[in-house]
Amino acid sequence: MTQLSRTNASVLSEFRSGKFTVNKTGRTFSAIAIDQAHEQLNAAVKGDGGIIGLTENEIALRRWLIAGPEIARLLDQFESHNQQGDSFTVVHHEEKASVQNAFTQEVKSLIAKMEEFGNPFEDDSETLSNLQSKEVVAPSVAVVVDKIFDLGKAHDQFVSRTISERF
Repeated sequence: MTQLSRTNASVLSEFRSGKFTVNKTGRTFSAIAIDQAHEQLNAAVKGDGGIIGLTENEIALRRWLIAGPEIARLLDQFESHNQQGDSFTVVHHEEKASVQNAFTQEVKSLIAKMEEFGNPFEDDSETLSNLQSKEVVAPSVAVVVDKIFDLGKAHDQFVSRTISERF
């Protein structure tokens, strides 16, 4: 994969355009890796008693391998037509107006608190306090938060080293 830009640029282009996933629902942001989708199909087939025991009979296995994907497609089509209500929509649940409005209100509330108490990112004090109440937390909590912050920086550096810089 690290040499893909040199060895096969067209495959790299396809990967970057998102053609390494399958979208089974049509919902935005719900695509899964191709191998994961394949495993889910295998589980569905095995769960219905389909492929168990077929490996012992070559002719039956061959028939199943040919018909299996079509049977899975028909089952999926049947299930999608029998969805109740609007549970099968192409809109992600966080794209709905009510969720977006609630998020907007939360952002406005955060901005108001920052205007009231000052920008917490410009606070040079050695204490850690609650943004809403300005209550100072115990020093042990501040140490844990500082460690989490350092872990986040280490993760960013790891991503930069292993992924971003290679492309």
